Amino acid sequence: MAAFRRFDYERQIAVEDDDGTVRHLHPDFYYPLTDTVHEHFALNPDGTSPFADYVQHAESKRQAYRRKEIDFFETTSAQASSETLLSTLEAELARRAVHFQRKSYAEITKAVDKLISTCIKHIRASHLTLDMLLERAGTLHDKERAKLYAPAVWMITQGYSQRLEETRRIDFDSMIADAVRLVETGRYQTPYSLILVDEFQDISGPRANLIKALKQQRAFSKMFAVEDDWQSIYRFAGSDITIFTQFEANFGVSWQARLEQTYRCALESMQPVPRISLGRRGATNRRAGRSGCTSRSTTSLPQA
Repeated sequence: MAAFRRFDYERQIAVEDDDGTVRHLHPDFYYPLTDTVHEHFALNPDGTSPFADYVQHAESKRQAYRRKEIDFFETTSAQASSETLLSTLEAELARRAVHFQRKSYAEITKAVDKLISTCIKHIRASHLTLDMLLERAGTLHDKERAKLYAPAVWMITQGYSQRLEETRRIDFDSMIADAVRLVETGRYQTPYSLILVDEFQDISGPRANLIKALKQQRAFSKMFAVEDDWQSIYRFAGSDITIFTQFEANFGVSWQARLEQTYRCALESMQPVPRISLGRRGATNRRAGRSGCTSRSTTSLPQA
C-alpha cells in the first residue's frame, strides 16, 4: 500500500482578492488526497469570537476560498463545546472518502506528556514563578486558555521539583543552574580566559548566564561564538534565538564575520534551498549566511 500524508498543517495557499492582490493563507489543515482545505475557527454558537476582528478574518478566508473554488469546510470551537466537533469532522471527511482515524489514548497522552515536559524545562531553566507565567499568559493570543493552563503546569512543575529534592537527584537544567550559582558566588574560579561556543543559535537563557558569569569572572576574557539562526531548532528545549540576534546587548561590543559560501555541498544540491527557506520567521536574511561573533578585541574566523 502506498504511503501518503493524511493532512498538512498550515500549508501555504496563494489566493487573489477582488482587487487582484495576491496574498497567502495558511489554513489549519489541508488534505492532499482530495485537495481539501479545513479551517477550525474560534467561533461561539452565536457566531462571535473572543478575539478582536476574528469574525471578519474568518469571513475573509471563506470568501477567498470561494473565489478560487477551493474545496473547503470548517469546524468551530462551538462544536467542540457542544461535543459535535468529531462527528462533524467525520461526516465531512466521509463525504470526500478520506479515512477518519481517531488517535489512541496512548498517542494523546504521549503528546500531552511531551507538551508538559517542555513546559517544565522552560519553567525550571528560566526560574519562572507562577506570577511570571500568568503575566506571560496575558500576552498570548488565547489568553483565557493560557491563564487556565499556567497554574496547572506550575503545580506539576512544583511536584516534579519536590520529587527531585526528595530523591536527592538533579536533572540537566538543575546542573546548569548549579553551575551558574557556583561561578557567581566564586566557589568555582575559572582558569580560562577564552570561551568558545559552537551552535550558539541554540543557546538558552541559563546557558547564556553561565557564559556571562565565566566571562565576568576574569578580566579581559574573550568569547568566540559560531552561529546560524537558520539552524535554530531547539526552541522546544528552551533555546532563545534573541540571545543570538541581540548578541551585543547580551555580551558587549563584538566583531562579526559572515560566511556566505559553503563548501559542504555540491552546487546542485544547494540550488533548491531558496525555495524551501522563504518565509522562515524570526530569522535574519538567508544571504547574511553563517556568522561568527566575538567579544571586544577578539579576531574571529567563522566555522566552515
